[in-house]
Amino acid sequence: MQDNIKVFMDHVGHTVVGEVLESKGAKTKVKNPAILLAQPNSNGQLSVQLVPVFFKEFIQLEKREEGSVFEYPSDKIVTSEIALEGRLVEQYVNMFQVAKKQETKEAPIVKLFDE
Repeated sequence: MQDNIKVFMDHVGHTVVGEVLESKGAKTKVKNPAILLAQPNSNGQLSVQLVPVFFKEFIQLEKREEGSVFEYPSDKIVTSEIALEGRLVEQYVNMFQVAKKQETKEAPIVKLFDE
């Protein structure tokens, strides 16, 4: 998956990070696209934030793991071969991980006092 995480600009100028599933012909299919926002903070450094194009919480629970796939018109995006920095890729991957349900075992009852 991480090899397919690419950055591109959409037709309105958003910098988009996403897993490119397919880029053939007139459409580019991107799974879980996120808009990259960078703005200076009070220290003069850049604050980077990824905002999902569509929030996974709005997807039916049983289909949430599939994520969301969007098709972008190939002639209206600007692609790049930029190698993304590891921390940004990690932030992107963590953002779209679906929390696995943990099995809980019943704890044994321990008597503290004899009755």
